[in-house]
Amino acid sequence: MWNTKSRETLSSFPVMGACKIFLLWIVLLASVPNAFCQEKKKLDLNQLIEFSNSSIRLDSLLRRITKETGFIFSYNTRNVNQNTILSVAARKYSIESLLTRIREKTGLTYSISDNHIILKFNKSYPSPLKVQSAPTKVEARNTPVLKSTATLDSLTTNAVKTDVMDGPTKTVPLETQTPDPQKAYVAAIQSKKPPRDSTVRQSKVATKKAQQNNPWSLQMHAGLSIDETTYAGPMVQIGFPSLYAAASYKTDFNVWLLSYGLGTSFKVNNKFRANFSINTGSLSRNYSYVPLDTSTKINNSIRKQNQIIAKGQLTRISIMLERKLNPKVVLQFGLQYNMLSTKYFVDDLPSSIGFTGNDSDKRFYALSPPYLLQNSYNVSSSSNEKSWIGLQLNILYTINFPKGR
Repeated sequence: MWNTKSRETLSSFPVMGACKIFLLWIVLLASVPNAFCQEKKKLDLNQLIEFSNSSIRLDSLLRRITKETGFIFSYNTRNVNQNTILSVAARKYSIESLLTRIREKTGLTYSISDNHIILKFNKSYPSPLKVQSAPTKVEARNTPVLKSTATLDSLTTNAVKTDVMDGPTKTVPLETQTPDPQKAYVAAIQSKKPPRDSTVRQSKVATKKAQQNNPWSLQMHAGLSIDETTYAGPMVQIGFPSLYAAASYKTDFNVWLLSYGLGTSFKVNNKFRANFSINTGSLSRNYSYVPLDTSTKINNSIRKQNQIIAKGQLTRISIMLERKLNPKVVLQFGLQYNMLSTKYFVDDLPSSIGFTGNDSDKRFYALSPPYLLQNSYNVSSSSNEKSWIGLQLNILYTINFPKGR
């Protein structure tokens, strides 16, 4: 009997083990279809995320999207500046709008594969692609040539392929990622990055204008000065627009006048400046006078000759307008008030010249004005004062001295 029970007990152990194994396989087979047939989670680009800050870093934004949606970002950290700041208003944004903001700020395009968002650095943005239509002659002359490392695979016009990953892949239309590279390049050149030679030229023009408008910018004017009395001669003005020294050397073809003085100017409007100046200079003329004596018959060759010297001091006050004919040439024109003081010397001694006649100042003079406003000549006096108003015209070339750094 013991043998019978022992056999039943021993035979029951294999049966129980087989049942357990059978039940385990049933459980596994029931769970496998759920694991393989469960539909993978899809990315909803319209899912909303709410923000309260006005700005956020790129890496923080990506973590925020991952935390709230469960989707993972893949990108090369060497090509992405994670510290880039993005501006967001305090409201809700869809994932699609956030990806668009990332693209506009960083140039990163995206592709989608299951629950992965793959960020790629588009090397052709905003530079033109290497393969493009032949430019016109004007474009070839004005558009700088830029090298691009874009491959033929990146020239897809309708869609961009995603990286090879497990599961089905999706494509994103190119229009939803970046604008046309050629158009983006032209827009960047025209609106934000003008050609370097244009920038340099504009900088030079701005510097010149700043120097010309600066009342304390050192400069020099040199050229020709013309007036009604001493006719013409060279002139130079050097200093600052608000205060300068002036000198001229003119002649009426009988005597030379070297004058010097100071002047100032200020801006009237965009076309004119007003100039005020005062200058003075000395001049003299020598005469030989033989008195006529009709009571004797002495030969004129042995009569005593008198040496008459007329020494003059001419002071002028000018009020003129200045206008630029071009960036380097200026024209100054206006009125000047003349004051001429004349002293007479006969045989090197101060003396009147009344003995020569009543109109002696018209025959013996340092400078002959075209007309007079005032004349203090007296036959018994050794000096006199004369004054008149005349015209002055200056044509000058401008030299701007660079400001030291």
